[in-house]
Amino acid sequence: MKFCSQCGQGNKDDATFCIQCGASLEPERTPGAVAAPPAGPVSPPPSGEVAPPGPGVVPPGAIPPPPGVPGLQAPGAPPGVPYGAVPARPMGRQQPTEGMAVASLVLSIASFIVCPVVPAILGLIFGYLSLTKIEESLGALGGSELARAGIIISWINIGITVLVGIFILVVAIVASTQ
Repeated sequence: MKFCSQCGQGNKDDATFCIQCGASLEPERTPGAVAAPPAGPVSPPPSGEVAPPGPGVVPPGAIPPPPGVPGLQAPGAPPGVPYGAVPARPMGRQQPTEGMAVASLVLSIASFIVCPVVPAILGLIFGYLSLTKIEESLGALGGSELARAGIIISWINIGITVLVGIFILVVAIVASTQ
């Protein structure tokens, strides 16, 4: 897999241009240019020794270093991406929204129109469940704002319903004593 030096997007090995930003994936070569020789004299290692791998390369059979070790690159990663780094999400793609977060918001709004208690309680349940699921997805799912809005609106509805119930109860008690 080739990585774009401009945006870091992974591309097929036979690609000549980045699928995300359109930058050329081929190294720029000037006509007639010849690769420069190594900086210093290169001597083969003494007999019986194996030459050490280049910087940032994990030899075959070796255990790679833990993520976040500065200076080491993931195999095949573009320069500047540290070993173990997660590539950034391509621009323009949205997270899928958790369905229960939408249901929480819809039910909490419907609780003002249809029946005050049952949809509000369902909105609370769906809201809290969806927040848990969104947090466990580590950013793969979106909709936490919808879930929070559904929870807040449901609690407001339940609070208003309790206050109206208390008011009606007080009025009924006062009316019955007269």
